[in-house]
Amino acid sequence: MSKLYYSLSGKVGSVIVLLIVSFLFLSVNQTKADGGVEVTGSIQVKTDSSITVNSLEFLVNSSTKISGTMGSSLPFDSLKVGSLVKIEAESKIIGKLVATKIRLMTAKINLELNGKITARTTNSITVKGTEVFVDTNTIIFTQFHAALSFADLKVGDSVLVKATQAIGGQLTAVAIIVKTENTRQEIELEGKIQAITETSIKVQDTVFFVDSSTIILSHQKTVLNFSDLKVGDEVEVRGFLRQDSTYLALYIRVENEEFEQRELEIEGAISAIASNSITVNMVTFKVDSSTVIYAHEGGVLNFSDLKVGDQVEVKAILLSDSAYKAVRIKLENEESDNELEVAGLIDSVSTDNIIVGGYKIYVNSQTKIYNHFKQSLTFADLKVGTFVVVKANLQNTTYLAATIKVRNNINAESNFTGAIESISGSSITVKGLIFVTDQNTEFLDDNRNTITITDLKVGQIVKIKATLQSGNQYLALRVIAKNFWRPTVKVEGAIENLTLTSITVMGKTFAVDSSTLVVGHGTGVITFASLTLGLNVEVKGSLTTAGVLTAKLIKVHPAHEFEVHGKIDTLSANQFVVAGLTIKTDQNTVYYDEFDKQVTFDSLKVNQLVEVKYVKTITNENLAVKVEIEKDPHTVQFNGVVTATSANSIRLSIPSFSLTSNTVFISSTYSPVQSASIKVGQSVTVWADQSPSGNLQAVQVQQISAVVTDLEGNKDNLPVSYELKQNYPNPFNPTTEIAFTLANQENVSLVVYNIIGQEVATLISSPMSAGSHAVKFNASNLSSGIYLYRLKAGNFVSIKKMILLK
Repeated sequence: MSKLYYSLSGKVGSVIVLLIVSFLFLSVNQTKADGGVEVTGSIQVKTDSSITVNSLEFLVNSSTKISGTMGSSLPFDSLKVGSLVKIEAESKIIGKLVATKIRLMTAKINLELNGKITARTTNSITVKGTEVFVDTNTIIFTQFHAALSFADLKVGDSVLVKATQAIGGQLTAVAIIVKTENTRQEIELEGKIQAITETSIKVQDTVFFVDSSTIILSHQKTVLNFSDLKVGDEVEVRGFLRQDSTYLALYIRVENEEFEQRELEIEGAISAIASNSITVNMVTFKVDSSTVIYAHEGGVLNFSDLKVGDQVEVKAILLSDSAYKAVRIKLENEESDNELEVAGLIDSVSTDNIIVGGYKIYVNSQTKIYNHFKQSLTFADLKVGTFVVVKANLQNTTYLAATIKVRNNINAESNFTGAIESISGSSITVKGLIFVTDQNTEFLDDNRNTITITDLKVGQIVKIKATLQSGNQYLALRVIAKNFWRPTVKVEGAIENLTLTSITVMGKTFAVDSSTLVVGHGTGVITFASLTLGLNVEVKGSLTTAGVLTAKLIKVHPAHEFEVHGKIDTLSANQFVVAGLTIKTDQNTVYYDEFDKQVTFDSLKVNQLVEVKYVKTITNENLAVKVEIEKDPHTVQFNGVVTATSANSIRLSIPSFSLTSNTVFISSTYSPVQSASIKVGQSVTVWADQSPSGNLQAVQVQQISAVVTDLEGNKDNLPVSYELKQNYPNPFNPTTEIAFTLANQENVSLVVYNIIGQEVATLISSPMSAGSHAVKFNASNLSSGIYLYRLKAGNFVSIKKMILLK
């Protein structure tokens, strides 16, 4: 495929002049002789440790200097999506750019001048009779995004000047774009590299010369060196015709996906640290000055801040010597080991502490006390018998409350666990029940980190604590997104209806048959006929092959029970300690693993994160009613591309995992799939248990790409991933089609902007399913010019340009 764009004087020329440039989407790239890169443009995407400008991702670490226009030091938080920045960066590792300097361009544009330079001094130019001064912050470049200096400007040059005006009236140029008078030709080609010399490549029989200004990117838009290119590579090349009739490549993007299969992401605990490496989940990662290390909250850390036992998320790339190099290391919440969450009735109140469920928790001026509506309360509002949810941190040997949330009418609260069927605005539907959320609803991931409703996916398992409002509407108080799939539905609440063969809780009716186990509180197995309306029960069920929701277990819960979330400190015969509190078990205690399968006391391990519901006995002991294993330290997570499979194993680059009959396989939309659907080339997430012998046994494998990516170059089956495609036709008049793909259901917006960043059309603003989509854009009411279209789907953002020629 080839595309030719001509830059001539007149109407078409005025269009092409701003082909790459706009103030809101400004982008100037320059590769320096030392291999560094300078980029000026608007921030398209921002993460905890990087920003993306002009489709290039720049890692930010403790050495990155961030400053304002006047040179004052700024924090990373001052950078926002849409901010105009100038970046200096170095390519320190394969395919990764690390920002050394970021300057935030905050000047407000007061004037734009389009014309010829009629006068020039040592620090100013005059355009259309207006003198505009130039300083060290002024950006100067050609329409073909080649950087210039002030010395390159001369009288007679045609320029577009964007300037800001000081209080005294002096105009200072923010940007000067030089437009040439010569006929120019831009060309874009896609194809295989036919030949390579020291200074050029040949694609579709066209030779493109390469110099220090050429930007070379991988399939994942990370920077490569010219030496990384080889004959046979599939590339997209963009360049322009020079005065000597040769083409200079401005941009080369390698379409090969070889780099993608060499990436690996791991979550787990650091088991060893050496002078320049860490070991996580039996994989050793090299660490150097280019490795970005940051805390869960986004703060930049040093390598010396890491310690054995830290829970980390590592993103790495496989080097040519078969060793992994850590690109990023994210330290998970450091305080999680010392955190306590307990819910229940207040047993006693003293001058500076309360006791809940046997835990003495101190309160100081920093403790936030509030109700569900986030209305502030005082310590005096806490009374014996008040139901509270307390989050506390261990300081020395005592727990200090960070937050205390007061809940009223606790008997009206219920719990529901199941798969999300749909998400609409602020409402979530789970197995036919609609839960509304509001600004006070708490959203958490499986590690109890705060997320938002936009992070939830259709098909995902969630555990929802809700209360019944007027009009029989359930309001979600808390939503916890679970990592592991399960076929069961579980509800906890008061019995609303009973028949001879069914039970209804939270509006869900479960069939009851001879296989249903009914357990009383402290009484062992009881008959279904002994249940009465209003009893607080937990019902666990699943769909039969006939599609009937059938109860497998009905467990009667006491009217008042406590709930604690924390790590198991120690284990002994029929009892365990969580956050310093001893909790006993008996034959009526029920246990669940991460997949909601019923297990035994023997499944409990030290350092597991558990949620325990317990009661106080008449002898003031703590007796567990239910124990749910939420996270096992022996379960580790890997993200990567499948490089080999067999009937009993799967491999991601180096790590290999054994498969068993208990391994769960799910799609990107959380639907169960067969093991045979996992193919070489697919992106997957693998959760695995580490055996005592050090082997990794896969417990769950989730497809990230729903269709196999053929690593041998077959393009018949493309992966269902996040991608915004180039519109077709382009240039167009007056209609064109914009296509894109989604890996998961997302809230999608597709917006068209003009060259100065003004919104001209909203094509999509609604939830959309995973897969391929296309939308027609009719520009009959718009004038000829360059337009930009921006796709946002969840955390994915992509911007492309298109040309309307009438």
